[in-house]
Amino acid sequence: MLVYVLVLIWLIFLIIFIKKRNIFLGIIPIFLLMVLKEPTGPDYNAYANHFTAAKDKTILEMASYKGEIGFHTLIKGLTLLTDNFQWLFVATSVIILVCIAIFFQKNSSDKQLALFFYFTLGIFAFTMAGLRQAVAMAICLFAYEEIKKKRFFRFMLVISIAFLFHQSAVFFIPAYFIGRMKWNIITSFMFVTFYMLSIFSIESIINLVNFNLGYGYEVEYSETGIIYFFILLGITLLSLLCRKQIIHANINNQIFINLQIFVLLLWSLRLLSRTVERPA
Repeated sequence: MLVYVLVLIWLIFLIIFIKKRNIFLGIIPIFLLMVLKEPTGPDYNAYANHFTAAKDKTILEMASYKGEIGFHTLIKGLTLLTDNFQWLFVATSVIILVCIAIFFQKNSSDKQLALFFYFTLGIFAFTMAGLRQAVAMAICLFAYEEIKKKRFFRFMLVISIAFLFHQSAVFFIPAYFIGRMKWNIITSFMFVTFYMLSIFSIESIINLVNFNLGYGYEVEYSETGIIYFFILLGITLLSLLCRKQIIHANINNQIFINLQIFVLLLWSLRLLSRTVERPA
């Protein structure tokens, strides 16, 4: 716990005192934390066991695994170079943090502050557990550039690459249309209608996802997540209140606002079922 506090203090120090906004000053301690974390938890052990088992399999055998063939191929490639499974966490951490650094470099006016929110708002904590999905999420950050430039086929190419690491990347496809959406009476009505239908059809939607992606999720009702919901609600309300200033700074920020609203609605569904946490 102490090491997390020290990293947090360092990030705050960078925000306040370091005038040169070099994001790598904040990235380095986070990288060390990701690769040198204590080897505990079922997910960590599962990845370690998978790495060990991959040593005796060919690349074709690893690539033939159902789903996430990119991740399995990455593991096999690493086993050809080393017997130490810790390098899996080094490789995935590099992929995740490089994607984040590039994204912040292009889209944030205060990169250290953006990194601070990445570290504190739960995304980093999820990275430490959901490794495959974290890699897919990081790759999907490149899709934002394609949304800005209205390049749908390139957008789908990025999603396809992310899909090779975790099938949940498919849930990001609606972001292309939501991000570019112009708000008016018709689109607002469609948005609200879709949301209401989702509430009453959540079990059917989850079953449909299970059938098409080969998942085994169940409708896990949970009372947790309410605090994070209010955090997202606060961010959403603040972005709407300051919308004119945000759009004035960069017209493409409307994409972020649209997606933020959608994430808030998704997380409200997460209050009904924990399963929705993955696409949210």
